[in-house]
Amino acid sequence: MNNFIKRTITGILLLAAVILSLKISTHIHLVAVFIIALLSSIELSFAFKHMGVNYPLKLQIILGLVYFIMIYFKKEYFLLLLFVFQLAIIIAVLGHKYDLKDMSFFILSFIYVFINFSILILIKEKKYIYLIYMSSWSTDTFAYLFGSLLGKRKLIERISPNKSVEGAIFGTIFSSLSTTILAYFLGINNLFIWFFVFLISSIFAQLGDLVASYIKRSAKIKDFSHILLGHGGILDRFDSILFVAPIIFIFYKLLGR
Repeated sequence: MNNFIKRTITGILLLAAVILSLKISTHIHLVAVFIIALLSSIELSFAFKHMGVNYPLKLQIILGLVYFIMIYFKKEYFLLLLFVFQLAIIIAVLGHKYDLKDMSFFILSFIYVFINFSILILIKEKKYIYLIYMSSWSTDTFAYLFGSLLGKRKLIERISPNKSVEGAIFGTIFSSLSTTILAYFLGINNLFIWFFVFLISSIFAQLGDLVASYIKRSAKIKDFSHILLGHGGILDRFDSILFVAPIIFIFYKLLGR
């Protein structure tokens, strides 16, 4: 429970920081998201190095910066051009220091980190960004809390031995309810439909956490880094957001504003 308190405090401080950046300016929020994506990409590359994978991290960061600058100037639909540019660079480096496996992980990690984080910028209405943060972090909090109190049956022990079926179920239910309540106060329409969207996003939040756990277990590391008290690294805290953001974004587009 002591670790839960640490995680809660860290989560509240981070949540306050991102909400403050969003309230002050969307530009400041863009910078904050890029910094988070930057640190996450560094952590992920270190994890992959433990697996024998080595790719040009500096190049990935430059491409990530270029992509975020394009978003800033509202050129996000030039992502295809960026991807072609990325492929051209991959072809150029294949014959030298990096092999096909390295560059496959290069593309995968770019999509996993920079593309998914960029959704927080592509969504133009702040209230939906709040819902992404709420769905992700409330799932993490409730799943951890109920898992600690009631957890008996392991969810997927070979990937994450501390996660329980009870924590997953109650985390999904209470996260969906709390996020729907927030949606109500934010003036979101079609709350009945959105409740089921939040159920889906909560499930994906836990899938995102499991994917991160699988990467860490494959790399034989406990945490991605030791930056955050009670959490480990930036990616340990934001792993679920990487899976929640696309879900909310899809229904944000489908259901309209």
